[in-house]
Amino acid sequence: MEYIRKKIERRIAFLENSGSNSELKIYYQVRLEYLLIYFLAYLWNKNISILNDDDREYILRRIQQPSIGSILEINRKLDINGDLFKDGKINNSISKYPKIRNEKIGHGYVFNDGIEDYLKALKEIYDVVVSSNIELIKQDFDIIYVEKLENSFYRGISYKPDGTEYYPWSCSIKTANLKVNNLYLQNSENQYYRLSPFIELLNVDDIYIFASIQEPLLGKVKYNKIFQTGLHTKDWSDFVEAEIVNDGKKRKSPNGTILNVYKNNYTNYIDIGIKKRILDFLIKTNHSVSATMWGHGGVGKTATIQNVCEELSKGFEKKFDYIIFLSAKDRFYNYHTGKIQELFESVSTLREIINKLNKIIFDIDSSDTEAIEKYQGKILLIIDDYETFAEEEKAKMTEFIRKLNPINHKIIVTTRADLKIGDEIETNELNQEKTLDFFLKILENDFSDVPMEAFKQKMKNPNNSQRLHFITGGRPLFIFQFAHILVQNGKIEDSLSKDIKDSAEAIDFLYGRIYNYLSKTAQEIFVAISLLVTTKDLSNLVNKLKFIVGLENEEQKFDSGIQELVKLRIVEVKENDFFNVYSKEILQKMNDYFNFQEESFKNKYKRKTQLISKDKKLDTELALLQSADTNRLTKNEEEVISSYRFIINRANSPLDIKLQAVLNLSSYLVIDRGKKESAVNVLEEVFHLFSKDGKFMKMYAAYNWALASDTNKEKAIDALLDFCALNRNLNNDINLELHGLLLTYRSIYYINKKDDLKEDLKYNEISQIDFSKRNQVIKDQFYNIWKHMGHLFYDHIKRINVDKISSGSRQNAITGLYQSSEILIRLSNYNKAKEICEFVIKKFPSNFHSIFHSKLKKINSFKKY
Repeated sequence: MEYIRKKIERRIAFLENSGSNSELKIYYQVRLEYLLIYFLAYLWNKNISILNDDDREYILRRIQQPSIGSILEINRKLDINGDLFKDGKINNSISKYPKIRNEKIGHGYVFNDGIEDYLKALKEIYDVVVSSNIELIKQDFDIIYVEKLENSFYRGISYKPDGTEYYPWSCSIKTANLKVNNLYLQNSENQYYRLSPFIELLNVDDIYIFASIQEPLLGKVKYNKIFQTGLHTKDWSDFVEAEIVNDGKKRKSPNGTILNVYKNNYTNYIDIGIKKRILDFLIKTNHSVSATMWGHGGVGKTATIQNVCEELSKGFEKKFDYIIFLSAKDRFYNYHTGKIQELFESVSTLREIINKLNKIIFDIDSSDTEAIEKYQGKILLIIDDYETFAEEEKAKMTEFIRKLNPINHKIIVTTRADLKIGDEIETNELNQEKTLDFFLKILENDFSDVPMEAFKQKMKNPNNSQRLHFITGGRPLFIFQFAHILVQNGKIEDSLSKDIKDSAEAIDFLYGRIYNYLSKTAQEIFVAISLLVTTKDLSNLVNKLKFIVGLENEEQKFDSGIQELVKLRIVEVKENDFFNVYSKEILQKMNDYFNFQEESFKNKYKRKTQLISKDKKLDTELALLQSADTNRLTKNEEEVISSYRFIINRANSPLDIKLQAVLNLSSYLVIDRGKKESAVNVLEEVFHLFSKDGKFMKMYAAYNWALASDTNKEKAIDALLDFCALNRNLNNDINLELHGLLLTYRSIYYINKKDDLKEDLKYNEISQIDFSKRNQVIKDQFYNIWKHMGHLFYDHIKRINVDKISSGSRQNAITGLYQSSEILIRLSNYNKAKEICEFVIKKFPSNFHSIFHSKLKKINSFKKY
């Protein structure tokens, strides 16, 4: 006997004497189920690590959401030495319980006239078990809760087998190897048997038994209270670290996924909001083999993709046979010290990658890709820090990916460079609110002993949270560094005084190698900027930059290069007129790389700069606008908004300057502050003034659409419908661009409505009749979109030279045609959909072809049926 079972027995004795059969029924059930969990705790801790791989995999999968029958089956598999179930009488008797329980409770009813028989059946099962010679039942045990380890002694509480008494307890570390905050059985010979993580005894009446694993990634266990209604959860590393086999190079997870052995770069993962997009790509899409997870340094790309790998390996259902994470990272930023450290075990060639895949999957030493290409299972390959690959290796990788099947192969590369393989999944810095939330989660996870509430209150002060966002740039890596600085310093004000993101080491980590990852055009622009700006004024005219790099007549090439720098947060461009370097430290890198150039190159650029000078001779209105733009880098949010609103509300401001102020303010609210709703409100205020302006309508529609609610999406569509109804001349570039945008948005909106409708029918949320009616309405919309928009748009695009339209119009032409093909597929007009795809492949640049090749395959597969 031991403390918990004795307490249950005492309660049962009282209920038997009082004749409370309805409550007695519950405690008979509790007594048997406690025994099953008691057996599970003993057998798990004794045998789980020595089971064969198949039984271990079975148990680790079934233990996540077990039924009573599953618990019994797990116990049998764990009882490899026959400690409990070798007695046939006991085995047969206890095997009856799941059936009786399901018939009488789980799948039926027990009325008063059936209670006696039910109680008798449960008592007979229990009596058979406790009358056995099982030592675990027969002996008396103390239950020990280990509270702490102090001066080479464990200390805690000993709960006695009489069910009432408990005393302080201690034990030398030389006597037993125990774990703090764990529960154990102790017999008369001072042998200890672990009960955690299946039984929790928090105090004399606060007793819980295992119910399920609520969150496998955290090892979060849900417990049921056994003396009154209640639930309890606790995280256990037993289930997080559970593996079937680990030979040092590969490991097999509980759901059967095989992973290579790698070290996660996080201890407790904190979500940054993109995991769902990654999982959707990996699990729900079959249109592409690869995706590029793009983001600046320190925003959490590596941690997120590693956490995705862990989630996939610990889910109930196996999604991939093999998950292989390979790093091309050759250095990392240590947020504990604020220093850059080198890494030595990284991949840098396709040959190395193929060798590792073949070794892990097929146990062969080979750089031949054939076995991988023909593999009929499912492989997920991650390449971290892909930008470090040489260009020729990237070309080889692209060719390798083309040979793979998206049904069997998925590849995700992470990168901070402006390159794209397959789908793009963008990772951005956190806004001010999310930066604070992320910081507080770090404290909660990693520093539980700090004065949490005091720190919370101080950091929620708007000035402090704004400063935190500023010094970290919203990058999780630097937020971790700030947390470590704070807990060491203890003073929030002192800790906030250091601008982490602008330290020499941080700048080197973020931008030190960025030049090497740029395209040739972007490199030329990068170094030319150093001639036009100073540390006192980081902005100048875009047209001057075009002149210096000699691309005045090659606008598309220049735009591509400058947008590369914009995407990498090196510069910001204000509606094509001005550029602004993000920091003085980046300017220093520009100067350094300019000085590395050949003398002839430097002399050429210097001569051109002398011809145009650095002086920005702007009129009053443009000067005001430039001042407002500059404030974005030096002033707080309220001051920036005020400077723009001064221009917008100023009676003398020309409409074109007012419009630019509106666009810049809205851009600032979205890009710098992450406040899309505020930006839409600004645009709504002046909608009556600029609803006929194409640039304004483009931003108004895009930001409404980005809010993602049906209401805002409908606003975007309605605004574009009104604009396009009045601006039908598609020879006008902005009209063409917005017609393409409207076609894209309307198509996506109703395609999503159709998908949602199918989901509702699938889960019986609507009737077949309602589905048919609503489906017909959507089908009518598909027909309307094609008849009144799609085919007219397509006919126009066929008549023009697509090389002579702007990049924005070309992009929206592509998306509009792509969505038109989607509409036509849903209208079963496969021939026209195929015609559009073939047209794009023939007339548009090759970088647009892949998605249309995929679409053609989809169309051809439909036509076969």
